[in-house]
Amino acid sequence: MKRLLITTILCVPYAVSATFAQMPLRLISFRGLVTDVEGHARSGIVGLTFAIYEDAVGGAPLWLETHNVALDVEGRYQVILGTTTDGVPSDFFTRGAARWLGVQVNSEAELPRVQILSVPYAVVASEALTLAGRKAEEFALLDSVRDTVRQEVKTQTEEMQGSHPVAATTSTAVAATTSTANVIPKYLDTNGTLTDSSLAESGGRVGIGTSNPSYLTQVHSAGGHALIQLTNAATGSGPADGAYFGVLNGEKIFRLYNLEDASISFYTNNVTRMTIGATGKIGIGTAAPNYLTQLHSDSGHALLQLTSGTTGGTAVDGVYFGVLAGDPTFRIMNQENAAIDLFTNGAPRMTITAAGKVGIGTASPSPSSLLHVAGNATVDGQFVSTVPTGTPPLAVNSTTQVANLNASLLGGMSADAARTRGIVYLGGCDTCSPLADSDDQKTIYFNVVGPMTIQSGPEQ
Repeated sequence: MKRLLITTILCVPYAVSATFAQMPLRLISFRGLVTDVEGHARSGIVGLTFAIYEDAVGGAPLWLETHNVALDVEGRYQVILGTTTDGVPSDFFTRGAARWLGVQVNSEAELPRVQILSVPYAVVASEALTLAGRKAEEFALLDSVRDTVRQEVKTQTEEMQGSHPVAATTSTAVAATTSTANVIPKYLDTNGTLTDSSLAESGGRVGIGTSNPSYLTQVHSAGGHALIQLTNAATGSGPADGAYFGVLNGEKIFRLYNLEDASISFYTNNVTRMTIGATGKIGIGTAAPNYLTQLHSDSGHALLQLTSGTTGGTAVDGVYFGVLAGDPTFRIMNQENAAIDLFTNGAPRMTITAAGKVGIGTASPSPSSLLHVAGNATVDGQFVSTVPTGTPPLAVNSTTQVANLNASLLGGMSADAARTRGIVYLGGCDTCSPLADSDDQKTIYFNVVGPMTIQSGPEQ
């Protein structure tokens, strides 16, 4: 249940006044505001119990009265205290006596008390109608004298009330003669002089430095920093202690400071969601990040999703990178029908297309190859092919001789078999015949008759 708060504005002519009947200070006009804990104005009818005490806390009430009041749309109300009883006792406000007013909303706990004060002229008006606490007519022995005294007292009282607005203030306080609309007054000195403070309230909105706040709370500075400082016993209360948030003078940047050697933590649902450590390390899902940025999940995926207006913003849009729950594999996933490009120095170095083709040195790898290298490639290990027999493990489109290329098979034959069949005939050999597949000759003997020419031709 939301607890109601009452804000009363005392000590200003438009907020509190005293009305004199036959006895002084019997009725008091009182205005207030009823809000909930979030500062929203409440409307409708509420029951308010007003009690006057001798002290700020504790003690039994000297007087109490209950009113059912109708709140306006801004939660404001006005009551005349003393109308449902025999009035407020006149001796409550003798010179120098302090009284405290407590207000209880419906059946809830009484709110902190506020002091009821009376200005000197109000006290003078009270004492002008009494002598040593006795009525003036008690000292009149003749009717004519009694009528004269009554008329004189009435005349003086009317003159005083006409020249000074009667307000409930302290016996030594003097109410401000002028004030700014919506601005909450403050005491200027110990004599009770009132002046405008930096606080204002308008339509249930509170302004600090502005009398016309735009939102529920607005802090405005016309010439200095607009900062809110938060301190406690652990931080100290100096200008370099605690935490600040707001904007600096002459800047538009919103700043969030922790001036202590401690972190800044962000909570939702009473659980730490993000932490900025004292050394600048950012942890998401962890309050103790190990590196400049750490993303941690105890039970779900630890993924960072990147989306745009082009990709859409659903759970299956955009790009992800991170680790899945229960899987230590680092993954880079493009959920869109598009490539993944790796850049250095502002230029693409490697591309993985939506079809899974990898290009190194090219953003458009050949669709017929899984890997397309545009440029030289150095391999310190082996090229190992596992294609079945009958499929060439290497295809070279160029007819240019490849230096230092060795092969275990040539034409499907071993090197030894290829060597025995490589020479079909030798010109100038009178005794040799072409070699057959069944030949196992390792050496050909011949007699050289003059110059010999070695030729190659179709296998016979």
